[in-house]
Amino acid sequence: MTLLVRGAPQVHSGWLTAARLQRHLSECLMEPVDTQVWHLLPDVWAISLRVRSGSVPVDTIHIHTLERTLTRRLDAEWKTGSIPDFCPLPDDAPDGAPVSFGEDSLDTPPAFTLLPLSAMYAVDTMQGNIAELNSLLEIIVNKQMRTQFQPIVSLFDGQVLGYEALIRAPRGALLRRPGQMFRAADKARMVSWFDLACLEQCFLTANRQELRHLLFVNMDAEGLACLDLHDRSLAVRAREAGLDPASIVIEITERQTIGDFPRLMADIASLREQGFKIAVDDAGTGYSSLHAIAELRPEFVKLDRSMVRNLDVCGERRALLTALVGYAQQIGTAILGEGVETREELSTLIDLGVTYGQGYLMGKPVDNFRGVPRETREFIAQRAQQRLLIATGRTVTVGGMARKGLMLAPDAPLESAVRAFSKNPSLTSVVVVEEGRVRGLLMRQSLDYALSAAVGAKATELLPQQTVSQWMYTNMLLAEESISVCEMARQATTRADLSLDSDIVVVRGGTEYVGVVPVRVLIEATASTQVNRLQYADPLTNLPNRVVLEQTLQERITARLAIGVVRIDISSLEPYNRCYGLAHGDAVIQALARLLQQVSGSCGAPDDLIAHLGGDDFVVLTGADQVHEFCRTLTDRFAVLSPQFFSAEHVRSGKMDVADRSGGTRQVPLFTLSVTHLSSVKHKLSYCAQVLHDLNSVGQTTRTLKAA
Repeated sequence: MTLLVRGAPQVHSGWLTAARLQRHLSECLMEPVDTQVWHLLPDVWAISLRVRSGSVPVDTIHIHTLERTLTRRLDAEWKTGSIPDFCPLPDDAPDGAPVSFGEDSLDTPPAFTLLPLSAMYAVDTMQGNIAELNSLLEIIVNKQMRTQFQPIVSLFDGQVLGYEALIRAPRGALLRRPGQMFRAADKARMVSWFDLACLEQCFLTANRQELRHLLFVNMDAEGLACLDLHDRSLAVRAREAGLDPASIVIEITERQTIGDFPRLMADIASLREQGFKIAVDDAGTGYSSLHAIAELRPEFVKLDRSMVRNLDVCGERRALLTALVGYAQQIGTAILGEGVETREELSTLIDLGVTYGQGYLMGKPVDNFRGVPRETREFIAQRAQQRLLIATGRTVTVGGMARKGLMLAPDAPLESAVRAFSKNPSLTSVVVVEEGRVRGLLMRQSLDYALSAAVGAKATELLPQQTVSQWMYTNMLLAEESISVCEMARQATTRADLSLDSDIVVVRGGTEYVGVVPVRVLIEATASTQVNRLQYADPLTNLPNRVVLEQTLQERITARLAIGVVRIDISSLEPYNRCYGLAHGDAVIQALARLLQQVSGSCGAPDDLIAHLGGDDFVVLTGADQVHEFCRTLTDRFAVLSPQFFSAEHVRSGKMDVADRSGGTRQVPLFTLSVTHLSSVKHKLSYCAQVLHDLNSVGQTTRTLKAA
């Protein structure tokens, strides 16, 4: 908005200066508005008003008020040399009488005129604003707001962490949508009062619903700044409603944190002192997301819906989110993805390590507290388990990574596939299935020209009498669900007709359809597995370490599987190291690791885990039925293997000459292999620590063999 200020001829040049105008403007303007003043002519000045981000636009009423106030202030100072206060009205003044300056200010025509140059709102717009204001006041005074709750879910086990309280307009009101109410509050400068009314409504409704989880409530930064103006603190209001502030999370919209950031920091510190938790809302939509997260150190960071939408097919956003998750973990903040609507988006959030999720897929906003559908809860737990396997470098099967995908019959119209691709950007393929068996695959890229032609026209007219079978190809890559992700990724890289966006069809028994896995997902999982395997592997043998062992053992105990646990160590290895050197001792340990892998392959279970706990200590998880055969075969083969590590003389005598601490030598027996095992068939295996303790003390059998 641009305004012109012109002085009357009697106002001498030089009296009206930019500094004088700026001083008056700063005292007249009640909103955060940036001003700039130019001296155009000796008696003409131009003022530019620019509303700051997040503030209410300047409208007709504001300009009219500014015009009257500014001209009267300039007139008063020109005539008297000072700026008088507003004069109070006499007691007998009629209603509607104007408030004026001192008597002299209106005796003569004003010495200054102010002319708005920019267009202003029409009269009907003003009337609409007044109607909205009346509706908003009625809603607040009569407490007509409704509250709905949407679950916020753990992406580790699918359990509910809390609920976000969402304000809804009363049915039949002029302001029907929440956004209309908040815009009306902005225009009326009632943000803080409306925010407080909404919070109290949320508190009361949550208490009536017997809240047992966290309650997430939204708050505008402007409303937060005005809390200290009210008679009671927010914590007092929460307790009056029957809630503990420690169970409430205040969500601060990220776009509102750009203005007065130091004030926001102080306000949030005050909320924390009262016991509230803090969340940064809509992260990723403004310019201060990283700054806000770094400075505020919130307990939760809520990703905006735009960051989550079609995340599974947007590599750039996945890379950004990966970095944000890592940063959040370092500072102790939890990431929460909003607006999750598809299984693909949910899977990607879980795979990237996002802690919590919220969206229609897990629950729509409703009037009472509801849990997560069982199917979705089980899917989250299963997918989280797959991520844990990848995170610790363990083998993951293709079946565990598969998603259902879209299935069509061979005789389905091609327009069905075209419409599905058009509506869902995450959909990369359609699997052609007949009686549960895979017949072909239809990829998105093969329909590029049909999709582009379908824009603005009916697909039925462009693709007459064409079926899916006419466009599918049968040379797709099939993957048995039990094959490892790493092996399948190696096979995919040998196919020249596959791209990162291609889908591999997962089957059971050769033809029964299970789901699809994008090549990109396989490669990402393989890379993560390899990197994490090194992180959780012993540097000498590259076998999984104690962390992986404990996680895997606890998982199998929880699942009540038939478990056999074998502990192996080499006795008298320390004297051997003193006699032959540490390099030879490391070679013995590496040979034992290779032998364990060979024995597992010949007589162990398919999902055996061989863990190296450091030094000469190993633990093998196998099946309960395989444990005895595993121990017998291992000791027999080690007895054959061990002589190669000794000299012929030591093998003949069965003893080693080892230097003692006094400087002399003594003879000690050759090293031996100690094998101890437990089985869930004969022992109650309750938890990981108990099993590992029992292995060291009350194992089922202990066999010690000398090197022959």
